[in-house]
Amino acid sequence: MNYPALAFLILFFLILVVVVNAANGTVSLNVYNSTVWWNDSVTVNGTATYTNGSTFGSGQTANVTLDNVQYCTGTTNSTGFYNCTFRAPIRLGTYTLQVTVTNSSGQSVSNSSSFYVKPNFGETVIGKVDRSVFEVPMLIEDMDGTIRQIWARVIVWKA
Repeated sequence: MNYPALAFLILFFLILVVVVNAANGTVSLNVYNSTVWWNDSVTVNGTATYTNGSTFGSGQTANVTLDNVQYCTGTTNSTGFYNCTFRAPIRLGTYTLQVTVTNSSGQSVSNSSSFYVKPNFGETVIGKVDRSVFEVPMLIEDMDGTIRQIWARVIVWKA
C-alpha cells in the first residue's frame, strides 16, 4: 500500500472540507427605512460571519444591488461589518434589495429584503391671514416609469 499517497489524499480531503465549510455563513442586512421617497439617501449595513462564528475580516467586498442592478460597493472592517450608502431609484415600485459579501477566496454569502420606493409629500401653508394657500407637490408617473413633479395650489378664503 502506498502510505504517502494515502496520507496526501486524506490531507487534501480535510483541507477541501475546511474550505467548503468556510464558505457557509451569513450576512445581516439592516435597512433603516425600507420605504423611501425616490432619490432619497439610503444606508444599509450588517456583518458577515462564517458558520463557526468567525467574521469575514477586513477588506472584503460588500455589493448592494436592487433588482440585480449594482447600487453600492463597500468593504468590511476587522469585525466583518460593512456600511453602504446609495440613492434610491427614481422609479416608484417594489425592489429586491440584496447584499453579497465576498471574501478574498471568492466565497460569498448573501441576504435580501424587500425595498419600496413610494411618493412622499405634504402641505406647505403660505399666504396672508384672510386667505390660505396650500401648496402640495404632486407626482406624475409617465408611461416609461419616470417621475415628474408638479405643484398644485389650493386657495381657501376665510369668511
